[in-house]
Parts: sequence; structure tokens; C-alpha cells
Amino acid sequence: FDQLDTATAVEFLRQKSKELDPDKKGVNFALNPIPGDAPVHRKISLQLDNVPLSDLVIDIAEQANLHYSVEGNTVIFKP
Repeated sequence: FDQLDTATAVEFLRQKSKELDPDKKGVNFALNPIPGDAPVHRKISLQLDNVPLSDLVIDIAEQANLHYSVEGNTVIFKP
């Protein structure tokens, strides 16, 4: 990824996690899920080559200056 919007990166993670999951369920991702808050549009750049999902989540959060939490099967990114 080079200067990719965070929303696009999160959608990529959602799709890729389903693709790689044997049950095709994947992981849910939410970006700034607080009602009434402005959407988060920050640019990130990542080099992907056999990177664990947990590392990608951390890298996206750090580059976009976001916090993340895991609630059940959902990773939530928020300012």
C-alpha cells in the first residue's frame, strides 16, 4: 500500500481475512464506529509480504494515529 486511505486498507483486511479463513468467516473490522463522529480518512503506506494479521493491525493503527481494540471477532479502529 502506498498512501492508501485507512477505509480502503480496512476493507482489504476484511476481504483478505475471509479469503484466508478455512470457514470463510474472516474477521470483522470497524473504522470509527461511533455514531455522529466524522469518518477517519488518513493515509498509510505498508509493505506486505507474508505479514501476520496482528502485525498489520498494529501497523495501520500506528501509521494512522489510531487506537484499536478487539471485541469478540471484531477489530475496532478509532481516534
